[in-house]
Amino acid sequence: MPALRPSSHALELVDDDYGSITRGWVATGVYYASFVNGLSAGLGLAHVALLQQILSQRDSLTYFADTSALVHHDLLARSALVRLLLANRRKFSEVVMLTSSGRVTAAAEAFTAAVRGAVTLVRDVNEFDTLLRRVAPLAKQVLARKPGANTTPPRAARRP
Repeated sequence: MPALRPSSHALELVDDDYGSITRGWVATGVYYASFVNGLSAGLGLAHVALLQQILSQRDSLTYFADTSALVHHDLLARSALVRLLLANRRKFSEVVMLTSSGRVTAAAEAFTAAVRGAVTLVRDVNEFDTLLRRVAPLAKQVLARKPGANTTPPRAARRP
């Protein structure tokens, strides 16, 4: 299997009838995913499989996930992500998840408890953006591109 590297397509959009994920490299070693509407078992398990593939080829990974627009998710998808985070805790330099700006839901509390401190959960989009810019200064430009746009990522997003 070929090595996964930041490509000329900085972001990709994957979706199904329930929701979508926009994902990709925003800097060297920094992977970003944004979840919208629903996360089905199929979409969630495929995303976890991709993360596992990335982790198998790297010593460390910083992962940012924007779940603020996620309305519902499949329990199998959430369980697979929890297992991935726990099994690869040492490989994750940092995991930051943005939840909805309202109150923390029971599902978010259960997720946070399950990963026992492996994830920084934030509710404020400005805090999330600040944390993301700290590790990926050009993330805003990368995220502004339309997924799949045939453009070259910023130099900071290229893997040496």
